[in-house]
Amino acid sequence: MLTDGHTTTDITGMKAHTIVAALAAVTLGCRAKAQAVIPGGWIAVAPPTGEEEQRCANWARDEWSVALSEDSTHLLIRPAGRDTAVESVLTPTGRLISFDHGEFGGEVWWEPSSGPRQLVAKENLRRFVQTTTGIWGLAGLAHLTFNSGQLIKFEPTRTGWRAVRSASLGAAPRTFLRLGGDTLLVATFGPLLKVVPPKTVQIIYHSPAWEYTFPISLARDRAGTIYVGMRSGVARLTPVGNGYRETWLVQKTCPRRLPADSLMTCRCVQ
Repeated sequence: MLTDGHTTTDITGMKAHTIVAALAAVTLGCRAKAQAVIPGGWIAVAPPTGEEEQRCANWARDEWSVALSEDSTHLLIRPAGRDTAVESVLTPTGRLISFDHGEFGGEVWWEPSSGPRQLVAKENLRRFVQTTTGIWGLAGLAHLTFNSGQLIKFEPTRTGWRAVRSASLGAAPRTFLRLGGDTLLVATFGPLLKVVPPKTVQIIYHSPAWEYTFPISLARDRAGTIYVGMRSGVARLTPVGNGYRETWLVQKTCPRRLPADSLMTCRCVQ
């Protein structure tokens, strides 16, 4: 009798090649539920909790992007590319394009296939999202003590497009991952959200350190573990009961950072 905790296979009277196949099926079932293997040279540590460690995470010049291997068994961590302040989405008759100038404001424009472009909204739009219910936007700004985010619906009109604020995100969005259908996982400057347009915004985890580390990308493996690529490291959220346990994946050569003597520089501490 073989079992992987969920599937039971009776091997009584089975031939050798059939037994091998059954063993392989059980092994694959276990592997499908396993947490992704982290790359060599990276280790798991406690997330930064003190003010000095969080400050060094904010000052870090290394930024990381996460993805999964084709079979989802290995985590891939790469230096993040340059973040763009311009987003666009195509429509049958043109495109919507946004320009995010940070604390200096932002705009969303409608550029038709023919004719002059039109201002749709003055918003710091971070990402466009296409769903079965239409085009949505994740917008917001975090600057100094200000931290706000909005879910915005873009609706076609007779002469162009309009933007309608639908729900508050509670914090400025940074990046998102599709979980299936119209459900989105959204990383912000603070909470991690599950968002289903038009109105569902649910906090599934909150990390005060993320207000300093600029989340860049998201991945989720078959075990349900969530990875957040960001400045100075990767946050790993392992499902535990009804919540998550956070650890950070950092380079083995620099497991912890504390401020150095000079302004806005940090040293690695073993």
